[in-house]
Amino acid sequence: MKRSPTIRSIFISSCIAAFGAIAASANADSYYLTDLGTFIPFDINTYGQMAGNIQIGSGGSAQFTAAFWTPNSANAIAGSLTTLNARHIGEINDYGQMVGVREDGTELGTAFLWTPSSQNGTAGSMTDLGANVSHSRNVSCLTSLGQVAYSTLDLSTSTYTTYIWTPTSPHGTSGSSTPIGDFFAESMNDYGQICGWTYGPGYNAVLWTPNSANATNGTLTPLGTLGGSYVFADTRDINSKGQAVGAVDGFGIPVAAMIWNPSSPNAATGTMANFAPDSTVDLVANGVDESGNAYGALLGSQFLAMMFRNGRVIDLNSTFTTPPAYRLAQALDANEKGQIIGVMAVGGETHGFLLTPKPVSQQVTDVRQLVTNLVNIGALLPANGQSLYAKLDSAKAKIAAGNKAGAITDLKAFINQVTTFVKTGKLTQAQGQSLIDAANALIAQLSA
Repeated sequence: MKRSPTIRSIFISSCIAAFGAIAASANADSYYLTDLGTFIPFDINTYGQMAGNIQIGSGGSAQFTAAFWTPNSANAIAGSLTTLNARHIGEINDYGQMVGVREDGTELGTAFLWTPSSQNGTAGSMTDLGANVSHSRNVSCLTSLGQVAYSTLDLSTSTYTTYIWTPTSPHGTSGSSTPIGDFFAESMNDYGQICGWTYGPGYNAVLWTPNSANATNGTLTPLGTLGGSYVFADTRDINSKGQAVGAVDGFGIPVAAMIWNPSSPNAATGTMANFAPDSTVDLVANGVDESGNAYGALLGSQFLAMMFRNGRVIDLNSTFTTPPAYRLAQALDANEKGQIIGVMAVGGETHGFLLTPKPVSQQVTDVRQLVTNLVNIGALLPANGQSLYAKLDSAKAKIAAGNKAGAITDLKAFINQVTTFVKTGKLTQAQGQSLIDAANALIAQLSA
C-alpha cells in the first residue's frame, strides 16, 4: 500500500455488528508484533526495510517527517530509524531505493528518489524528479530497477498528470521523465503497470499497461466496478502479476474489498472480484502480495486490520498475544517473507506495526500449547493429548532435520487424529477446527 492510512470519507461506515460472520474466531497464523512507535510504514521490501514517515500530532495539526526503518539483520523484528529531509516516503524497492515528496516552499512539493550508497544501506543521495506534487498524496510508484511513476497536480483545474521517470541505468540517479496520462498513480509493478484512479465524478479505478516491459507508452484501461449498486472504485496496490486491489463503494451497500484479476499476467484485460461477497460490513484492501493475498481493514466505529486469504477474512488482532491496549487498525502491505505492516492504536496514540511470522518450529510449539490448553480445561483426555503431542513432536524433529515432506506427513496424521476426535465427540467442532486450521497453516508454509 502506497498511501497515507487515512481513508476517504466515502469509505467510512459505522456498521460493525456483523463482523463475527466473516472473520474466524480462532486463527492459525502466528506472528511476533513489533511496535514501531510514531513511525508509520507505507511499504516494506524483501529485506524488511520499511518506508514511511514519523507522525507528530494528529488530525489537521499533524506534522510529518520522511523516515525509513532498517532491521538489524534481514527480516529481524528489531531495527533502527533514519530520517530524511522530506515530508513523505511512499515506496521502497528491494535495493533500498525510495520515492517520496519533499517541501519546496510552495503549496505543492517535489517528487524525489533516494538511492542508498550500497544495497539496503542507510546513507545515500536524493534526486529530484519533478515539481507540483500534492502534499496530500505520497509519491508511491517504484520498480525494482528504479523506474518511478509520480503524479503532478494542476491547482487551476484540479487534475492530475502521471509521469514515468526512467533511470539511465538500473538503480541510477539520473534519468528522464515522460508524461503518460491524466490520472493519479497509486502503485507500480516491476513490469511497469500502474494502478490508480481518475476523478469525475467520484473515484474511478484505472490500470495503465505499457506496450512492453517498462516502456513509457501504453494503454489506460478503466477497471469498472463489481456492478450492481457499486459506482466508485479505487485501486491501491498492484503485484508483479498485475493483480490490483482496493475498494468499491455505492449507495446503501457495504464498501467491498476488491481485487482485479488480469486475464493473463500483466494483461490490460481482466475481471473484478469481491474478497468477501457475503459481507455485511465495510471492508477495504490496501496492499496485495505475490500470492494474491490482500491486506486491509474493516471500517467501523473501530477499524480492525484484516488479511484476505483463500476466501477467508482474518482479523490480524487474533494472530499474536499482546496487552489489550493494542488494536491493529489497518494493514497496509506485506513482503515476500510474509511480514505485514500497518497502523495500530496504542491507548490514545497512533503507532506503526510490523508483524513477522514466527519460525515454523515455534508455530508447532504453539499448536502443542493449544492441545495443552484443551487438556488443562478437561476438554481432552490426557491420553488423547499424548497421541497428538507425539505427532507434533515428530513433525518438529523432522523440520529441524530439514525433512519437510516427513513433517507434512506427521501434520496430516495430526489432522486425521483431530478429525476422529471430533467425529467421536471427544472434541467439539470448534475445538477441533482451531487445531486443524493451525496444522493446515503449517503445511502451507512447509509446502511453499
